[in-house]
Amino acid sequence: MFIIILGDGCNFSGESSIVCKKNIRFGQSCLVSWQMLFMDSDLHKITDASSAQTNPNNAIEIGDKV
Repeated sequence: MFIIILGDGCNFSGESSIVCKKNIRFGQSCLVSWQMLFMDSDLHKITDASSAQTNPNNAIEIGDKV
C-alpha cells in the first residue's frame, strides 16, 4: 500500500512526476517547479551477501512552505 499526501495550497508546475511505493507527503503551501521527480524507491532491490536489502524504500516528507 502506498500513501501520497498533498497539503492545502500545494501547487505543481508542468511535467512533475511522483513515483510512490511507500509514503510521500508534501506540507502546506508547497510550490513544485518544472520537471521535478520525487521517488521513494529506485524500483529494484539490491542485496548484500547475506541477502539483506541495502536500498530499502524510504518515505519522503517535505515540510510546509517549501
